[in-house]
Amino acid sequence: FDDLTGFRTLEPTADALADSISFERSPDGTDLQGIAEFRWTDAGPGEYRGLAFGREEPTVPAIISESMAEAQSAKVGDVIITDIEGVRVRFEIVRTLLSFPTLNNDLAPFLIADLDLLKQRLNLERLGNDVQPDEYWLDTLPIEDNEPISTSDIKEVLGELGGGNSFTLSSGPVIDQKEELAQVSLDPLVTTGWQALLAIAFSSVLIVSAAGYAVHARTSFIQRRSEMALLRTMGISRLQVVMFIAVEQILVISIAVGIGVFLGSRLGDTIFPFLAASGRLGSVAPPMVVQFDVAELALVFGVMAAVVLGVMSIVIWSASRTVIHSQMRAGDT
Repeated sequence: FDDLTGFRTLEPTADALADSISFERSPDGTDLQGIAEFRWTDAGPGEYRGLAFGREEPTVPAIISESMAEAQSAKVGDVIITDIEGVRVRFEIVRTLLSFPTLNNDLAPFLIADLDLLKQRLNLERLGNDVQPDEYWLDTLPIEDNEPISTSDIKEVLGELGGGNSFTLSSGPVIDQKEELAQVSLDPLVTTGWQALLAIAFSSVLIVSAAGYAVHARTSFIQRRSEMALLRTMGISRLQVVMFIAVEQILVISIAVGIGVFLGSRLGDTIFPFLAASGRLGSVAPPMVVQFDVAELALVFGVMAAVVLGVMSIVIWSASRTVIHSQMRAGDT
């Protein structure tokens, strides 16, 4: 060997990671040119060790979970090495995701790659028992004028129902999406609907808040009626008194709404994740996320603004009908 550049050890199993190739060394520690030394670990039955010449194994583009990227301190564009079925595979990260349909949301790492490329890489250095997918998703929609494929048809093909079937495939359970959704629709919580429950809760809170606000505004106006009459005697016009009341109410409502929105968003982020239960001792996938819909948010604030304007109109109407001399007569303070 004149040069070891381009030579690499094969890594068909995890134990082969300790294999190495280097120039033979003399007793004094200098390299012996032309002589290479290949060291390998113990190989079990059906395993092999060896060398390869050429460029490094090609990378497989993949999408990985954010938890996996965080665990490996990797980012988009980096190359990571992952052990799959005892084979080390180099993946190039093209994107990261928080969650993916059909996968759980317990922050378990996952990786998504092209099936053909991954099978080719996994079976390239295997002596036998090639790796194949263990789960398939089938489209059961009807083709032209044929009937849609049913679960029983799939089970019959797989050899789970009919004895003597020429297709005697060993398989796991067959799950029908329509049947699963039908069972979920029988759940009373789903039937009632979270939106209806939240609408009832919002309506109740709105009615109670509007009543409290109306009582407070009315009581405050009655207690300050003489003060407003005194301002009128000092030369302030009726319009200025109305503007004074309107600005006062707008400031109070604006501060209250701002604090309420902030506390509501913090409360939602804290409480709603605990409500995400699948009923099967697992987290809901995709995860529950608190979002703000502009149209629904505008509707809510529109209803609140209508209530506030109604109460303010009553208070302003009462202030405009205040008789000065009846409020400023002797003994009325």
